[in-house]
Amino acid sequence: IVGDSHTGSLQTLAAMLRKHNKMNVNLLTIPGCPVWNLREDINIFPEHCKADVKKIYDTLINDSKAGDVIFFSSLRGIRLSDRLKEFDRKQLYAQFNKDNVEVKQLFTQLRNEFIPLANQLINNKVNVILNTPSPLFATLAIRCADWFSINSKTCKNNMFISKHYLTEFNQQMLSSLNTLKTTIPAITIWNIFDILCISPNFGEHKDDKNYCSLFDKNNMPIFHDNDHLSAYGNTILYPHFTELLNSIYSENNSNNK
Repeated sequence: IVGDSHTGSLQTLAAMLRKHNKMNVNLLTIPGCPVWNLREDINIFPEHCKADVKKIYDTLINDSKAGDVIFFSSLRGIRLSDRLKEFDRKQLYAQFNKDNVEVKQLFTQLRNEFIPLANQLINNKVNVILNTPSPLFATLAIRCADWFSINSKTCKNNMFISKHYLTEFNQQMLSSLNTLKTTIPAITIWNIFDILCISPNFGEHKDDKNYCSLFDKNNMPIFHDNDHLSAYGNTILYPHFTELLNSIYSENNSNNK
């Protein structure tokens, strides 16, 4: 599993795969760097990012073997806030909407930079998975997890978000991923959005399927901040990921007959 800090937040998923599926799972993560997230130019990040990503590149090319699965797991959506401040959503939407030409050009550039690596891996019979954007929120789950904070204004307003808004907001990235899939059909695009978008259990949008929530029906936090999965969120992904792996391996076996 390869990527930024969102790969680091999949420790529980990795542990479950090791324990229950007897799989050898390695996490290669560089927090704070765009590790083939297909949305940020690495050249505007600290210099160590390029050197560290080059090390991972060499590891993937030299150490992966036929039948391996490499899951490129990164934040592919656009953050609605940092840890302290909510961003202006109208301004964000104006910047990243589906008609923004500069964003489209950037995503095209980054996709084209990723294609040679993906092709080389697939030519070596390595299975490549990329995730879609996940739900994103404007507040941190850890700020709203206690009885004395859940009713605060920040939590009440930001613990759920419109599915339609996020879908529109992610159109450029989804289009880029679809183009990547068309270019390299052997790549698997894993839709984690629909798995992790769970309707709210409180407030004006309670049980509304058109909204995603930070917490599930039992008030368990799906995320631990505004976009990194919690350990519990990992357990939600786990059965879907094993199903995806079974599908990939079944297809490989059929193709090899």
